[in-house]
Amino acid sequence: MSTAWQQLLQQAPDADGYRSLLWNGHVFKTFTDEACSRDIEMFTLVVTRYSDMLPQISEQIAAWYPPEWGITAAQVQAGLGPAWVYLLGNPPEALRDLDPIKLTYLEADFDDHIIDVSFDSGFQEIREVLLDG
Repeated sequence: MSTAWQQLLQQAPDADGYRSLLWNGHVFKTFTDEACSRDIEMFTLVVTRYSDMLPQISEQIAAWYPPEWGITAAQVQAGLGPAWVYLLGNPPEALRDLDPIKLTYLEADFDDHIIDVSFDSGFQEIREVLLDG
């Protein structure tokens, strides 16, 4: 089991069952009940690659805003807030077309939108960015 996952499990869940992890200066939140081994692998991948992916994530989110709003990738990166990690490691057949990794940002300080960013299973390619998606 990964060190990140072990540290996550040491944290008490909140009232809704989510646990938080501070890793390399970033806060991640996820639901740990009924996690399969693939979920654990993907969570570890997200946590360890997040710092490398954050500039690309920030650029893609900033591109959603009209230029007159003046929202830059640097502002996005500085103000995203915790990344809520949703994993679909071992989905039933009917859900296999969904993106296996999704990050949701609920607390961005540059905008009130809910921001969803979906990724491939290798956490290398952003597949979709949605606001209030």
